[in-house]
Amino acid sequence: MTRGEIKPGVCGFDTVVTASSQDLRHVRLAVDSQCPALLHLVALLPEQIDAYAELEPDNPRGVILRLATENLYCAGCPVPSAMIKAAEVEAGLAEPVDVTIRLEQDTGA
Repeated sequence: MTRGEIKPGVCGFDTVVTASSQDLRHVRLAVDSQCPALLHLVALLPEQIDAYAELEPDNPRGVILRLATENLYCAGCPVPSAMIKAAEVEAGLAEPVDVTIRLEQDTGA
């Protein structure tokens, strides 16, 4: 099982993504979040996703990015990317290495 904790920022909807697979390709995702748009997206996911298909952004079999585009309020939400990363790790396609986005603003003062 692969688990990821996401702190997406100003919205405050901290999220936990859990991925599990029995065949290193087809992955079940569970998402614990208070974001209503994200929960709606998750409800639309198939029972299992094909981790290989998710790695190709223009692949019509990849569903996470398509559903995110259609259902999330914020295009900058990092949770869909975290879902894909968790699926990659669970399928043995990536190492479980932290991904970080750190934002700073230079006010010029």
